[in-house]
Amino acid sequence: MNELCQLQRKDILQVEGYWCISINDEGDTQMLKSVSSKRVIPIHEKLIELGFIDYVSDSATTPNSMIFPDLKLLNERYSHT
Repeated sequence: MNELCQLQRKDILQVEGYWCISINDEGDTQMLKSVSSKRVIPIHEKLIELGFIDYVSDSATTPNSMIFPDLKLLNERYSHT
C-alpha cells in the first residue's frame, strides 16, 4: 500500500509504448521493503480509460510532485493516512 501512496509523477512512465508504474526508492521519502521490491508494473487499460494518466498530469506539476498530495508522511509511511 505504501508503495502506491508514495508515488511521484516521475514514477508514471511509458515503457515500449505502455504506461507503467515504477515502484522504487529514488525519492527522498520513498522506501521499499527490500531490494527485490523495486519493479515496473504495467497500468491496467481500465485505469487509463478512467483518466489516471490525466489525473497524474493535472495533479502533479513537477517530476517529484506527489501523485496523492493529501497523504501525509507519518512514521516514515504515507499509507497510515
